[in-house]
Amino acid sequence: MARKVTPAASPAPAAEPDPAAGELAVMQPDITLQLGDESVVVREYSFWDGMEVVYADGRAFLDDVVASLEDGKADAWEQVRALVGRHQGYLLRAIAKAVGRDPDWVKGLGARNADALFSTWWAVNGHFFLHEATVVIRGRLAVRASAGPKSSPSSPAQDSAPPTASATDTPSAS
Repeated sequence: MARKVTPAASPAPAAEPDPAAGELAVMQPDITLQLGDESVVVREYSFWDGMEVVYADGRAFLDDVVASLEDGKADAWEQVRALVGRHQGYLLRAIAKAVGRDPDWVKGLGARNADALFSTWWAVNGHFFLHEATVVIRGRLAVRASAGPKSSPSSPAQDSAPPTASATDTPSAS
């Protein structure tokens, strides 16, 4: 005789990872940094924030990044660290914007925390500066390429063709 079998309850399927969450992490790679007793979120600039950070105060920092990259004597991280003294005020404002704090707060950090914050800021936002530097370098290369090599001297005018040799112009064998 047949009897009805009730299927055993199966465990709930594991939740599938949300693909949008992974894409969001790539699109907005913010990093939370512990500085002493405080957690600070270092956020990636949006395109518009990045353009403001790079160009609102002029572009002296970017120009120095470009010059450093064109020099090619060190990697980008080493070159940027070398620019901190010259661009301290600018970098304090740029980092403050990324963490939503006042530049004086950033400046007041101890040496280790300031270095950790600077390094994290560059990890999150450095690609933006390198991209903008690449745009500048490519533009300069395009201008140089369009200038082309120096042209050769112009051809002689049509009415000044060189004389042709005639039989009377050749020396005779006498």
